Amino acid sequence: MESITRRAYIKFILLAFIVVFSCIGVTYAQWTDDLQFMGKVEMGNIEPQLVSIDVIPWNTTYFYDESIITEPSISITTDFANNSAHFNISGAHQGLIYKIFYTVHNYGTIPIMSRIPDNSFSGFLVDHEPIRVESDSTGIGEMTITLIDEGDIDFAIPLTFIQAVGI
Repeated sequence: MESITRRAYIKFILLAFIVVFSCIGVTYAQWTDDLQFMGKVEMGNIEPQLVSIDVIPWNTTYFYDESIITEPSISITTDFANNSAHFNISGAHQGLIYKIFYTVHNYGTIPIMSRIPDNSFSGFLVDHEPIRVESDSTGIGEMTITLIDEGDIDFAIPLTFIQAVGI
């Protein structure tokens, strides 16, 4: 008989532990009653792609020491994947001006704004007016390069793009 009472006592103790731990869990849940939402908010993406670059000499007659000189030769290597252009001007003369027209298509979902790095180029000045290109559309930009040094000039101009939301 004693073993039945002892078994009943053990069952009662186990049942009591289960009830007590359940109450602790319910009480803890009640005390920390918070509603938390977890989610991901995406503003969109920018995916600019340089489509073309055209260079036009701005001044067609070049004077040097009061004599007419020949137009320097220019070669352009474009890296459309990285949105940059590498220019090589042979026989450059001070004051020579080039207009560069570029076309960009924005495959992204938000508008973009073009920009170039600070005007810290050596041997020439770059004047660039930023353009805004809406999503899934094409924009045409322009920059002016004025040569300061003479001789052969080799440089690259990377075009970078930023989000134009709120601008």
